[in-house]
Amino acid sequence: MSRWLILTMPLSLIMAIAVFFAIILRIPPEWGSLALKPSKTLTVYGTSKEQRTNEIASFSAGVNEYNVNKDIAINTVNETINTIISAVKEFGIPDEDIKTQNISVNRMDDPYWIQQGNEAQWSVNNSVEITLRDVSRADELADLLSRSGASSVYGPNFRLDDDQAKSEVDLLNSAISDAREKATKIAAQNGTVLGDILTIDETLSNSNSFEPWRSSGMGGGGDVMALPGTSTVTKTVLVVFELE
Repeated sequence: MSRWLILTMPLSLIMAIAVFFAIILRIPPEWGSLALKPSKTLTVYGTSKEQRTNEIASFSAGVNEYNVNKDIAINTVNETINTIISAVKEFGIPDEDIKTQNISVNRMDDPYWIQQGNEAQWSVNNSVEITLRDVSRADELADLLSRSGASSVYGPNFRLDDDQAKSEVDLLNSAISDAREKATKIAAQNGTVLGDILTIDETLSNSNSFEPWRSSGMGGGGDVMALPGTSTVTKTVLVVFELE
């Protein structure tokens, strides 16, 4: 069986070569030759923007205490922070929107201070970040924090709610439409016709936020006013079109 296969393989190869040349010889010479030419392309940037009123405000409230007794400093800071947290919860902020931002306990070994016969002091700090999802009450929360006994208050910092922003698909389609409009004009000016889209690159997309109001170190007394302002979400795409 195997010996028959060995003998027939050269014959099969010869027949295949004969058929190939028979087909080649029957092709009319006027058909010409086949050649792949590089296609002409046009690359354009497209941009889509959406401007919206900010929906979220964030605050930071911190408490600092200095004392030669570390335990007293820690207890004082903890009591004040707990008072602030209780007031913020009563204001209507849920637990998930209150988080510890920073805790530090440091021994202040100032050589000059000690040379004067003073004891080394302890510096204790604790700060919390508060997220407010109803920006119409930002001025109320700012006023509450300024009267809370906090050593420092930062905010509000306004931003968009990512869950409420215009869908990525809508922004992407709008950016592609902008690119197509630009490309159509460029192609027409150069006597060509715009074809299909070959590639789309959206890695250039970004978001720009404008913070219209920010105050720090509010010590209490008097009302404060906060304006949410707007933020602009921008999507930029790089689109490659084929030219016909």
